[in-house]
Amino acid sequence: MEKIYSKEMDVAYYLTNHKSQLKAANMLRIFTDVSFYQGDLVDHRLEADFDFFWVLYRWHVKIHRFPKTHERINVSTWARNFKKFYAYRGFDMVDSQGQVLVEAETTWFMLNKDTGRLARFPENIDQEYGNSEKGMAAGKKILRQVERVDLEKDLEVENNDLDLNRHVNNAVYMDWILNSLDMDFLEKHDLSLMDIIYKKELTLGQKVKLVMELNYLDDRVELLANIKEGKDIFTYIYLVFK
Repeated sequence: MEKIYSKEMDVAYYLTNHKSQLKAANMLRIFTDVSFYQGDLVDHRLEADFDFFWVLYRWHVKIHRFPKTHERINVSTWARNFKKFYAYRGFDMVDSQGQVLVEAETTWFMLNKDTGRLARFPENIDQEYGNSEKGMAAGKKILRQVERVDLEKDLEVENNDLDLNRHVNNAVYMDWILNSLDMDFLEKHDLSLMDIIYKKELTLGQKVKLVMELNYLDDRVELLANIKEGKDIFTYIYLVFK
């Protein structure tokens, strides 16, 4: 049974950038926030004998058009499937005319608060969250390690980067990347696709390196990025700019 949670909102000025477009990181924050609104309604009803929390593993986002400053949009989310330890959740942003601006697919898992280990889903999770066929599938694209370093930047995890779990918030990675790109590049190009896999969490005070590879093709620019510490890669990122 399909259960869709929706929230209408105004794209506030402070959420947008120099082009009057919703910032990419804030787009991810809004999607995550809406999913937590639904979780607040559902999670306490699950037949679970443990305390758990949700962890985001992957984003796959297609951007058809960025919402503008003070544009009215409707943001929706729904559960797509629950398989073993992985849950799949879809999102979209729709304008006042019903046109889909952004669509996204995510992968999540549950961690047991006591053990910190993967937790199996409660048996009634499909009944409570629903199980929709709406939206797109993220596919099985494997994001690779950066081979040619065109840009790099040293980073240190600061207080404001953390979320409730005291790990770097998933949207912060997009801020790190876009803050590392030249303004001239950002003036000429718009982001059209984001694919992000979070392999390991980052914590306060951790020092890491952002490395990026940019490939200029006829109709797009593909950016590959890794957040790493030595040979240890924490995050794989693939972006497409038009």
